[in-house]
Amino acid sequence: MVFGLADSQAACSGRTLEPCDQASRGPDDGARFQVLIVDDDPTISARLRDALDEDAETQVTLCATGDEAARLLGLECALPCLKPDLCLLSAEAEGMTGIELLSMMRRTADLMAIPVALVLHRDDERLTYRAMDEGANGIIAAHADAPAYCDAARRIADFWRRVRSAS
Repeated sequence: MVFGLADSQAACSGRTLEPCDQASRGPDDGARFQVLIVDDDPTISARLRDALDEDAETQVTLCATGDEAARLLGLECALPCLKPDLCLLSAEAEGMTGIELLSMMRRTADLMAIPVALVLHRDDERLTYRAMDEGANGIIAAHADAPAYCDAARRIADFWRRVRSAS
């Protein structure tokens, strides 16, 4: 299921939305591992989604901007629509960057424990250190070849799925 900007704007205005309504989810969706991917590069988003969608136990939500993701997570309004098990955030997404979103999440009680991996579109040591300083749990080098970063995303998701299952 993919949430769009209009959905998140409506969520902040207080209107009930089917994708955000827990009752609208299937009987086993609560057991599914939910991943939020935030990236303004549609090619990278699609590749990451496809890599993670191979597992029927995973539900992926895509956002093109950090601002859209902040609304879905309830950071910019009182109505969160989504509490993912893992976030893959583009470090330099348009508008609010993934690093800025990560920083907000780490200061929010309901979101601070969600694992976050930052997706880097270029080799940048400064961004890597900043991401780690802000509390990133991992880094995915999307400037590498597609099979490599898709494999990294799968491995990160598999690790956090096992952690969730153990708790």
